[in-house]
Amino acid sequence: MYKVNSTPEALEIVDDLPREALLAYAELCVALETAPWSFPPVSADSPDGAFRRADVGPDGLLWVFFVIMEHACEVTVVRVTWLG
Repeated sequence: MYKVNSTPEALEIVDDLPREALLAYAELCVALETAPWSFPPVSADSPDGAFRRADVGPDGLLWVFFVIMEHACEVTVVRVTWLG
């Protein structure tokens, strides 16, 4: 199981999310605890890269970028973008 952390910048965005996006973010964090590698890498040139992205929420309008630190069993959310 992975520990999920967020940068202060990401948390600022999360604090302002509407309810439906906040629920999607919470569900994503649960998924990141168990299967962070199941999400696609940010760069197709680096399919095994630790920098990943999840498009979740209503119509995939919540973009969450995160880094997997396998050696520490941690995932850090570094950026959250809400397009709604």
